[in-house]
Amino acid sequence: MSDSSPRLIGMVLENYMGLGLIEIEFDPDTHVFKVAGKNEQGKSRLIGAAPYALGVKGFTPEEPITRGRTTGRVILTYDAFTVERKVKKGQPTQLIVKDAEGRVINSPQKFLDSLSRLP
Repeated sequence: MSDSSPRLIGMVLENYMGLGLIEIEFDPDTHVFKVAGKNEQGKSRLIGAAPYALGVKGFTPEEPITRGRTTGRVILTYDAFTVERKVKKGQPTQLIVKDAEGRVINSPQKFLDSLSRLP
C-alpha cells in the first residue's frame, strides 16, 4: 500500500437491500463521484453499502438481502486490497479481505479497523 490513503476504485452490490446487481468503477485519479436519481431509487442504499461492507457500527441493516433472495454481497475494490462482505439468510455475515495480490488477510475486521479515512 502506498503512503496515501487507500483509494476506492470499484464496487459491486448483489442482492443488497432491494438492489439487484450493480457494478461501479470509480476514476482512481479523483475523489469525486456523483450519485443522482429520483427519490426511492436506491441512492442511500448504495452509499450505505460501503460502511456496511467495512463493518462500521450503525451501518448494518436489519435485512441486508433483497427480498426473495437468499444471499447477497458487497465488494469494495481499493487500489491495495479488496473487501467482500457476504450474507446468507439466517447466518452471520462472512468478511473476506484480500491484498492486491489476492492473498487472504487474517483477522480482516481488525485490519479494516486499523485503517483510517476509508470512503
